[in-house]
Amino acid sequence: MLKKTLIGLMTAALVPVAPAHAEQAVVWSLTQDVAPGGQVQAVVFAEWDVGCTPNGPVTSRGFTAPLRWTEGGDWGRHAGYATAVDRPGRYLAVFPCTDGRTATGSFTVTVVAPAGDRPAG
Repeated sequence: MLKKTLIGLMTAALVPVAPAHAEQAVVWSLTQDVAPGGQVQAVVFAEWDVGCTPNGPVTSRGFTAPLRWTEGGDWGRHAGYATAVDRPGRYLAVFPCTDGRTATGSFTVTVVAPAGDRPAG
């Protein structure tokens, strides 16, 4: 009986276990609505339980180039900007975390009203 218990414990010790938060979604902010060609901002806080440390840029078909993390700050803040494409639509944005999770979010490149439909001012 003792031998079976020890073998069971040893086997359990060899099984790789994912971190407890591996299935937890990353909470981060991303500009929700942006005009064509406008700036999209992303912010994540690595020291929050629901944040993560980025392990690469934010990529999206809605960006003219990947969003690079260029700003830091308190609580492990990582932030950066990208330029939105000119084509209106809803776009997915993703980036990898150092803990193996992938952060996902979305934003909308809005439709610009024709000049005659805009209020003067």
